Amino acid sequence: KGNLWISTIKGIVKFDIRREKFQKFLSNIDFSQSCFFKTNNSEFMFGASDGFVVFNPNEISTNQHFPAVTITDFRLFNRSVEIGAKLNGQVVLNQSVNCTKELTLNYRNNVFTIEFAALDFSNPGENVFAYKLEGFDKNWIPTDAKNRNASYTNLNAGVYYFKVKASNNSGIWNDSPVVLKIRILPPPWKTWWAILIYILIFNCLLFVLFRYIMIQSRQRHQIELDKLEKEQLQNINQIKLQFFTNVSHEFRTPLSLIIGPVEDILSLHDVNESIRSKVEMIRHNCKKLFYLIDELMTFQKMDQGRLALKASYLDIVGFLKGIYQNFDILARRNNITMRFDTKLDNFKIWYNPNNIEKVINNLLSNAFKFTPSGGKISIEVSTYCSTSAVGQTPDFICISVVDNGKGISKQDMDHIFECFYQGNSNVKGTGVGLSLTKSLVELHKGFIRVSSDPLIETRFKVYLPIGDGHLSPEQKVLDEKNTGFKIENDASILVESSNQRDLLTENQPSDQNFDYDILVVDDNPELLDYLEMIFKDKYNVHRAVNGIEALDMIHNDEPDLVISDVMMPKMDGIELCKNIKNNLTSCHIPVILLTAKTAVEHRIEGIEVGADDYISKPFYPEFLKVRVEKLIESREKLIEKFRSDNVLIPKKVAKNPQDEIFVQKIIDIVMKNMSNEDFSVEELGISVGMSRSNLFRKLKTITGQTPIEYIYFIRLKHSMDLLLERKLNVSEIAYEVGYKNPSSFSKSFRKQYGKAPSDFLNDILGKNQ
Repeated sequence: KGNLWISTIKGIVKFDIRREKFQKFLSNIDFSQSCFFKTNNSEFMFGASDGFVVFNPNEISTNQHFPAVTITDFRLFNRSVEIGAKLNGQVVLNQSVNCTKELTLNYRNNVFTIEFAALDFSNPGENVFAYKLEGFDKNWIPTDAKNRNASYTNLNAGVYYFKVKASNNSGIWNDSPVVLKIRILPPPWKTWWAILIYILIFNCLLFVLFRYIMIQSRQRHQIELDKLEKEQLQNINQIKLQFFTNVSHEFRTPLSLIIGPVEDILSLHDVNESIRSKVEMIRHNCKKLFYLIDELMTFQKMDQGRLALKASYLDIVGFLKGIYQNFDILARRNNITMRFDTKLDNFKIWYNPNNIEKVINNLLSNAFKFTPSGGKISIEVSTYCSTSAVGQTPDFICISVVDNGKGISKQDMDHIFECFYQGNSNVKGTGVGLSLTKSLVELHKGFIRVSSDPLIETRFKVYLPIGDGHLSPEQKVLDEKNTGFKIENDASILVESSNQRDLLTENQPSDQNFDYDILVVDDNPELLDYLEMIFKDKYNVHRAVNGIEALDMIHNDEPDLVISDVMMPKMDGIELCKNIKNNLTSCHIPVILLTAKTAVEHRIEGIEVGADDYISKPFYPEFLKVRVEKLIESREKLIEKFRSDNVLIPKKVAKNPQDEIFVQKIIDIVMKNMSNEDFSVEELGISVGMSRSNLFRKLKTITGQTPIEYIYFIRLKHSMDLLLERKLNVSEIAYEVGYKNPSSFSKSFRKQYGKAPSDFLNDILGKNQ
C-alpha cells in the first residue's frame, strides 16, 4: 500500500510516504538489525533477540479515538496539594483538581506544577501531549507520555489560562484542550491601591520638592529684596536724618531770636504776673527745644561717624555731683528721694564732659519718667576691675543710675539700646536717647549694662576706662586752665514733671466759682497747665492725666464739657469719648478732641465715636475758647428753644440717640402714672435705674429742667391736649393729670402758659371760628 515497515531497537515503525508520517508499534521490543522476512504479499516477519514477530499489515487498523485529557495533580513547590490544605496562608483546593476550573494563588504560591494524563489506553506510552500557559507561553510546548507535567516558577501577578491537549498512538489529536484558569494575586506592595499610594506619595514628594524649590527661590528673592529694602531704608534714614539735622540747624537761629527777647522781658520788673508766667513757659520750652536739637545733632554726627572724641583729664566725681544737684531740686518737687553714693572724694579720668552729661542726663530723665511719686533714685560711683585676679588695679570707673520704678520687661531688655525702639511703654519719647547713650559710652571705649527687676530695682551701669591707654594723642585735650565743666542744662527741661504748675503762678482767689465746669485731659502736665491758664478766667477747670482718671471724675462730678488729648496712656481720647457717649448718664456731655493726627481718617474716627469737635495741634487758643463757648451757648439756646416750643422731646438737644430714648422713657413712665398725684422723683429714678442726683444732672442738662419741673411740664402738656378734646371739664382734667385740686392746677397752668385753662381754651376756639 505504499508504506514502509521498519524495525528499530525500539519497536516497529510504519512510515506513510504520502503523508510523511510515522506510527510506532511494539516499542518495548528490541528488534535485530536486518532480521526480517516477507512471507507473502500480506505478511511480514521481524526477528528479535528472543524470537520473531509475524503480522499482517492489512489486519492492523488506525486508532481513530480522540483521547480526552484530564489534570491529575497540582503541586506547589513540588508538593502535591491536598484538598482543604492551607499553604502560605491560603487554602488552594476546595475540591479535586480535575473538577476545578479556576485557581487563585497568592503572591507566595507562584511556583507550581500541573500534572496531566490522556484517557486513551490502547497504547498509552505512545500518547503525545501539547500544553501552553496563555499569558506566559507564546507557543504550544510538546511532550510525551513520560513527561506528563508542566512547571512554572516566579510568575508575575495576573490571570493565566493553562491549556493541555493530547494525541493517541495513531497521532490523532483532540483539538479541544482542557483549560484551567489560574489567577495569581499581586503582593500588597504591588496591588492597585498600593500603586495608587505610590503615585500619591510620588506626587506629594514631587509637590514638596517643587514647593521646597519655590520656597528656597522665594527666600533667596526675599533676602535680596530685604537687602535692597534695608539699603534703601538706610539711605532714606540717612536722608531723613540729614534733613532733620539741617532743619535743626535752621531752628537754632529763630529759637535764639525768640529766647533773647524772652530773657529781656523777664528781666523787666514791671511785668505783671500773668504775662510773666506765659513768658516763663516760652523760655522753658525754648530751652527744651535747644536741648532736643543738640541731642539730635549729636546723634546724627555719631551715626555718620563724624563725632570725634575730645577728652579732658577731669574729676568725674565732682562732675557727677553737679548733675545730681541739678536733678535734686526736681526730685524734691516730684516727691522722689534722690541720693548720691560714693566712697571716692575725687577721681580723675579722661572723658568729654559734654558727652558724659548727655549720658547721665538721659539715664536720669528715664528714671524720673518711670519712677512714681514716693520712689527712689540714686547715683552710685565706684571703681571696677575687669579681671578677677587678686591685687589687680581697677581699670574702670563704674557709674550706676538706680531707680525702683516701673522697670524693663524681658522682651524689651534685648532691644532697649536699639535706635527708635520704644517698647510697650506709654511714656512718649524720641526713641534715640538710650541708643545715643550707648554710642557715647562706646566712643569713650567704655560699655554699658542694664538689669531690671520691675517695681524693685532697675540699674544702668556705665563703665568708663581709667588711664589714657585707650586714647590717641589727637583725642586728648591738654588745657591746664580747663579744670571743670559748668552744667547749664535745667533738669526740668529733660523731664515732664507732674508738679510744674509753678511755671503758671497767676494769683486766683480760691473761693472763685463759675457757672460752668470744664474737664481737660492730657498726659502732658505743661499742656494741662496751659489749658488751665486759658480757661480758668471763665470756667471751673478740672484736670486728669488719662482717660481712666477722667471717667472717675465725670462719674463723681459731671462737667459741662470735656477737652481731651487723643494719645494718652492707660486709656486714650478715642476710648474716653466712646465711654462718655455710650454711657446714659454722660452721653449728653460735649467732647472736644485735641490731637496731632491731622489725617482725614483720624478725624472721621473721632467724629464716629461721638466727638462734638476735632481740633488739630497746634491749636489757636482763641479758636479753642470760642469753640468751647459756642458749644455751651448752643446747648443753652437749644434748651431755651425747647422750653418755648412746648415740645416734650427736644430732638435737637438730644443729638445722641440714647438721650432721646432716655427722655422718651421718662415721658412713658410719667404718662403711665399721670393720675397718680403721689408720683415722686424717687420713683421716677427707680423706674429709669438712676440715682436722684444723676437723674437731676442728666435731665437738667438735656431739658434745662429739674425732674420735678419736667414731670409737671408733661402733666400740663397732657392737660392742654385734654382741653382741646373738650371731653372733660377743667376740674376733671386737673384730677386726670395728677393735681390734688383744680385751683393748684389752674395756678400751674397759668404760670406755664400765661392764661387760665378756660381762657386758653376760649382763645383757641375763637381763633378757629
